Amino acid sequence: MDGPKMKIKKFGDLYYEKAIKNVEPKDDAVDIINKLYKNNEIIIITARWEKGFGKIKRMTKKWLQKNNIHYHKLYIGHLDKRGIAQKNNIDLFIDDSIKNCYDIQKLGIKTFIMTSKQNENFDTKEIIRVNNWKDIYIKI
Repeated sequence: MDGPKMKIKKFGDLYYEKAIKNVEPKDDAVDIINKLYKNNEIIIITARWEKGFGKIKRMTKKWLQKNNIHYHKLYIGHLDKRGIAQKNNIDLFIDDSIKNCYDIQKLGIKTFIMTSKQNENFDTKEIIRVNNWKDIYIKI
């Protein structure tokens, strides 16, 4: 690995844990997730990669607790979100990855793609595009 890929890796190694600790929840996310929690099973599936010995999972749990975000299950470091969605028989999926959304949508699961810089130019006719958590709540 050399050039730009190596620079990205070094940047990630330096700032990954700091970013996990200090990222702020998206506007309205806490309130809406917690409203949904009252009558729904909330399963968080994140592709955050584990650096060893469960450290990232502990940091993520601590962040969720600090931000008062309620959930039932947490999956860390999972690139196969499709498999987890099937295993847990979910009926609604929200992500910002166009690939993950298409994979999940093909299972017949209602899928929302949260608009981000990485996906804003993709055509998502089969997937419901949302721009924020209020938008998600209205469309549910």
